[in-house]
Amino acid sequence: MIDRFQKHFELMHEQLQWLKDRLGKMCRLMREICYCQNLYGYFSEIVRRAKWVTGDELDDLLLEALSKGLINEDEQKELMRADLIVRGVRERQTAWLVVEVSGTVDTEDVDRAIRRSQLLARCVNEPVLAVVAGEFCPEGVLRHALRNGVCVLLDGSTFSPQRISR
Repeated sequence: MIDRFQKHFELMHEQLQWLKDRLGKMCRLMREICYCQNLYGYFSEIVRRAKWVTGDELDDLLLEALSKGLINEDEQKELMRADLIVRGVRERQTAWLVVEVSGTVDTEDVDRAIRRSQLLARCVNEPVLAVVAGEFCPEGVLRHALRNGVCVLLDGSTFSPQRISR
């Protein structure tokens, strides 16, 4: 009898974990859509005239960088997997943002944003900033991000490693 309950409990635990993972993915996708639809609202403290870099535009940019030997194919694929790439104006010049979106921002999100922003910087001749965005960011992760030059967006609040000048 106890074995049967144990198996039932384990099955329920697996199902709950699966649901939690699915819900997390859905929330992340919804956040990405919200950021795309309201770029001005979310990114105005970092860049002015924010524009979403579409897949076609990014693909063209990366194919050119690939043909010039600035990145390799794996790096091209890595950049195409970025959650969001935004272009805008910062300090009177074009600037790019590589944004990683998550419900709860963690150090992997921060490190991925840094890595992808460094790759994009090899493809463009303008400043590139790493950004993480989400609903919640633990204090230690926030410190890690700011220490490494990454901007953090949390539901309308922008945390910057330095005072943002536009």
